[in-house]
Amino acid sequence: MKQNGLSTGGAMSRLMTLERLIKEREDEILNEHLLSDVEVSDEEGDDGIEPAADDKMNAEKPSEKRTDDDFATDSSDDNASVVSEDSGSGDLNSSSVEKANELKSQGDNHVHSGEWKEAIRCYSEALKHSEMAALYGNRSLCYMKTDEFDKAERDCSCAIELDPTYKRIFRRRAAIRLRRRDYYGSAKDLQDLRILSASSAVDPNIQEEYRIILPLARYIAVHGNCSNDEKFK
Repeated sequence: MKQNGLSTGGAMSRLMTLERLIKEREDEILNEHLLSDVEVSDEEGDDGIEPAADDKMNAEKPSEKRTDDDFATDSSDDNASVVSEDSGSGDLNSSSVEKANELKSQGDNHVHSGEWKEAIRCYSEALKHSEMAALYGNRSLCYMKTDEFDKAERDCSCAIELDPTYKRIFRRRAAIRLRRRDYYGSAKDLQDLRILSASSAVDPNIQEEYRIILPLARYIAVHGNCSNDEKFK
């Protein structure tokens, strides 16, 4: 039987190819940027950690765009998300931001040391003071390392809600959904990432995964295993 250009046998073949790809590149796909996230880039400090929100105001120009190698969010997004519109107290806001950044730095240090549970604790405490896409994004790294993929996916979704241009997190959520066999969701994230990256070269690995996953997503949707009716282009 053939539907949407993919037979049952073809779907199984695609699935086997995809699972072989995952097995061969599991470390690369699932752990991608777990440690490279804290490598030094042009916008980051000498220690490789994304600067705190206040420091970044002096380190970056407002017009700079995030590259796919950034660890967290733009300074404009971070500061917009951590300052309450109806605060009524500049000192209180400043204190909250300072505390959140302090806890974030502690969490980043734990990431460097591979202390994932401690990093999760720090990021969770920081989120009580102020919501930043970076905090959700960084915590998702730790949840991936502790094999808590449901929580990792949820944090990715929160980060994307705060920053819809957070390309790295689309990539990460696609990998998480791939691991959880949510091929439709993974394909959608890769599609969105391709759109966000339209002005620059797209990682060939992303193109390869999208090429393999897309027919599977369509096949699953046709066979009623996916409630989302959105069509891929």
